[in-house]
Amino acid sequence: MGTARNWQEWAKGEIWSNYGRKSIYFNAGLKGVSNAEVAAIWVPCYAGEEAQKAPWNMSVAAFSVEPLEASDKEARQTLIDLATTFARQAHKDAKCDLPSKLPGRVSLSLGNLMRNRSLGRNADIDKV
Repeated sequence: MGTARNWQEWAKGEIWSNYGRKSIYFNAGLKGVSNAEVAAIWVPCYAGEEAQKAPWNMSVAAFSVEPLEASDKEARQTLIDLATTFARQAHKDAKCDLPSKLPGRVSLSLGNLMRNRSLGRNADIDKV
């Protein structure tokens, strides 16, 4: 758990540079970030405590210990699905007082990935 900061700072700490694969961002919780070996979601949790009024958010991740036997897109989707399921349960177990902002399912959109790549940006993945 951690206090609020911008999602770009959060994402740098969740996807380590030694993974070596391009990261993409997706809309789940406050933000999600993934490559073919890890998916992480930053989920809102507590509105704040008496001493500190900033909201508290939790990071939830799913990662593969060994490479998955799938294409990068399939591996990424599998990890995003797992991270979303884990995040939903963690949010419930923590008895968070803020809405999770988790979608029913996050779906990779090839058109969106290509459009963002041509603009030199990391991709947002469409929510279904």
